[in-house]
Amino acid sequence: MGSEIRRHLLVTSKMKILWVKAGGLVPLDSGGKIRSFNILKELARKHDVTLYTYYGEHPNDTHRNLESLFGRVICRPIKIPRLEVSRTTLTMRDTFSHSIRTL
Repeated sequence: MGSEIRRHLLVTSKMKILWVKAGGLVPLDSGGKIRSFNILKELARKHDVTLYTYYGEHPNDTHRNLESLFGRVICRPIKIPRLEVSRTTLTMRDTFSHSIRTL
């Protein structure tokens, strides 16, 4: 009798699933994102899925549109500072790389 109850609970009860995705989920432009999206979409059909994702901030962010597919979407866009490379740094790099190649 105990195994029947456990089997019934596994089939009928909803799980609460937290899916953490680094690098964002959209746009679907890589195999990892596409795979994660399809798995999440199927899980969300029978379970309560919360998507937690963090990614580099970018214009036209569409992560909020995922709220219609999943129970909850928590987005954390991260402001990544631009790396400014000075002309002096590039000149030094070229000088040193040339010196190493001529040795």
